[in-house]
Amino acid sequence: MTRIDGDATVDETILWYRLPAGIPYPDDADCDSYLINLLLEAANEGRNISIAGSVSADLLSNLDEFQAAWHHWLPERYHVVEINAQLPREDRRPLDRAVCAFSGGVDGAFTVWRHVRGTAGHRTQRIAYGIHVHGFDIPLADREAFEATYQRCSDTLADVGIDFLAVETNIREISKIRWEQAFGCALAAVLRNFRLVAGAGLIGGERPYSDLRVAWGSTPLTDHLLGSGEFRIIHDGASSDRTEKVVAIAQWPAAVNNLRICWKGPFKDRNCGECEKCLRTILNFKASGLPVPDSLPQVRHFVKAIRSLQLNRDTLLTYWEEICRHAKVNGVDDPWLHEARRITRKYRRRKFLRSVCAYSPAIDFLVEQTVRRLRRRARRHSRYAEGR
Repeated sequence: MTRIDGDATVDETILWYRLPAGIPYPDDADCDSYLINLLLEAANEGRNISIAGSVSADLLSNLDEFQAAWHHWLPERYHVVEINAQLPREDRRPLDRAVCAFSGGVDGAFTVWRHVRGTAGHRTQRIAYGIHVHGFDIPLADREAFEATYQRCSDTLADVGIDFLAVETNIREISKIRWEQAFGCALAAVLRNFRLVAGAGLIGGERPYSDLRVAWGSTPLTDHLLGSGEFRIIHDGASSDRTEKVVAIAQWPAAVNNLRICWKGPFKDRNCGECEKCLRTILNFKASGLPVPDSLPQVRHFVKAIRSLQLNRDTLLTYWEEICRHAKVNGVDDPWLHEARRITRKYRRRKFLRSVCAYSPAIDFLVEQTVRRLRRRARRHSRYAEGR
């Protein structure tokens, strides 16, 4: 990848993939995956793209629409740029099977499970391979964590007869784009390398249709635009929220026993049990009345750990409100539910304060103290009324 200003070369960077042996791959002149990876980089810098190789004509058409969407979402960050491919090519007929991104998490496990069982209706795909990417959530330097993760994911997919493959790439190390916006392109680009053995790449979606996120790396609004007629990208699972997905994969012991969802803990191959995402995933199980698997260790003072959480964005609010809603539907009324509701109310108060005045920690503190005094007064009044 070469950045050029006028006649001057500004920067030269090598983007590479290390792919598993024994599988046919596109030839060296095929630039589809590289283009997908570099599009947001170019759009962010306002640079036109010139490709000295072949690119699917159908993919070129879709990427024009893809970058238009990002420009509308974040016009100051992403521009619409020209893509000039030396050799546009026609797509071949797609193969009747799929590859699926899989790293051991809830979304990927749900996607595999429902397609293996045939519960995705007419969208059901025959999954040939699960694909894990070293260099995304596990740094390339952390070989030990990657190998441990690879073994657990391999065991999980072997339980349903799916082969597991690993790819390595340095895209995250060299990318200048925020990862939460770039990861969808990076993942679609990796999966496209397997278009000679599959006709579709499945990406497990994070949010349900009732609460979609825009200007996010992976969304059903734009993921399909990262594919073509020969190799589709399918955003899967948006018909279910996270708690519903946990209920589904609870029927698959190999998946829940090898579940890996944590990215904040010190060890990238296991769950810490203490971060917000670990606590939230534990509650996905508890809110459904399900036992928490051993793959999710629980801290000793679990309720206290929830009490100490502070939500910092709307997406987390919707996750926690979802848990409270499912707990109510399932008749769950454990002590943790009170704390889960408390942190959602606290976030909404802070959000309201920001909307009506200049927010500061001092104001937040005063509001919290006032709320606590009112609660204590209400409890005293309730005890006094019961005494009478």
